[in-house]
Amino acid sequence: MPKNDLSRAFVVSRRRALSLAAATVALAPARALADESKTYRGGAWIFGDKFSLAALLYARGASPAMVDKMLAGVKRIGGVLKVDVPPFPPKSAKSMSTMADTIHFLLAGDGAKIGVDLSKRYGEAAGALYEVSVKSNLLIPLYAPGDALGGAIAKVIRARMAVTDAPEKLWRPLADLVDSRRPAKEVGDAVFKMHADVANFYVPGSY
Repeated sequence: MPKNDLSRAFVVSRRRALSLAAATVALAPARALADESKTYRGGAWIFGDKFSLAALLYARGASPAMVDKMLAGVKRIGGVLKVDVPPFPPKSAKSMSTMADTIHFLLAGDGAKIGVDLSKRYGEAAGALYEVSVKSNLLIPLYAPGDALGGAIAKVIRARMAVTDAPEKLWRPLADLVDSRRPAKEVGDAVFKMHADVANFYVPGSY
């Protein structure tokens, strides 16, 4: 997907993201009396969604103002979850190298360590939700029907979401579409839908 199309898809599909980030933060203490653990699991999911989107936009050359604005919302959620937001890796002269470094950052670097921290603080389900939220967003710029990356992410979705209490109907359709080698547009739309559906399951009205 071209850079401009990618940026536009993120902005249009998540145009309410920044205002909703603040709302989610406000909801955390309010919902604690009802189900604190569920709220924090939702926070982990939303944190992973916004953080990975900001990272991908950064890697694809989005304006610093756009990235900083998204990160401001991420940091507010991180404050509630008591998780630090690590800086993205330095940009390389070549955009492909920057993207590769950013993906490594999310999958195996400091970005991935956030999931470990969330698991320790709030349980395995919170860490799993963060991991799936981050990795499924990689399908937006990188998925191609039948590729190894898509298959690997579909396996992660099935395995990791199984340890959460999120209903299967919210996440299985995306994994099925990837396994069925559906077109990138269809898979991308399913990513956005899954992110909204899971977020709303844990924090109603957040997306």
